[in-house]
Amino acid sequence: MIYGSLRMFQSRRVFGPLGLEMRRNRFGYLAYLLGDQVLCSYASLVGYVQFLTGSARRWK
Repeated sequence: MIYGSLRMFQSRRVFGPLGLEMRRNRFGYLAYLLGDQVLCSYASLVGYVQFLTGSARRWK
């Protein structure tokens, strides 16, 4: 829902006044949502495991 509302806001308030149109690519949008979820979940789990085990964390 958050990404959908962000996309709607950008199409109306950002791209609309500039005369630009967003392409509708449902497969690409779905792949982005699922891929982003996988990457963020993996990074979160790694961070939690590092915190719980007391290992050194690198922010690079």
